[in-house]
Amino acid sequence: SGVSFSSGWTRDTKAAYSGGSAKYARAKGAWVKFTATGRVFSFITTKAPSRGKAKVYVDGKYVATIDLKAASTTYRVQAWTKTFSSSKSRTIKIVLLGTSGRPRVDADAFAVLK
Repeated sequence: SGVSFSSGWTRDTKAAYSGGSAKYARAKGAWVKFTATGRVFSFITTKAPSRGKAKVYVDGKYVATIDLKAASTTYRVQAWTKTFSSSKSRTIKIVLLGTSGRPRVDADAFAVLK
């Protein structure tokens, strides 16, 4: 499906996740990568008091830092979305920052529009 993970990710099964399961990691530097052809890309995750920060890269170039901390838990959140001017193959990489006290980041899904 175009998704790959570094080591250290754990599967979590819950009906609230897209497709009934997601993976999460806590280690600084852990990453999840998605490659597909499209014009619009989104990273779908969970926001919660215990969730941390991650950097977003597109084709190896840093584009954003996302903070997934929220007052309450919300599943299937589009935490990052980017619209490009043309449709082509791109690689989106999410890299955990290991945020102190709340290092967890969930990788629920990636969405792409051609």
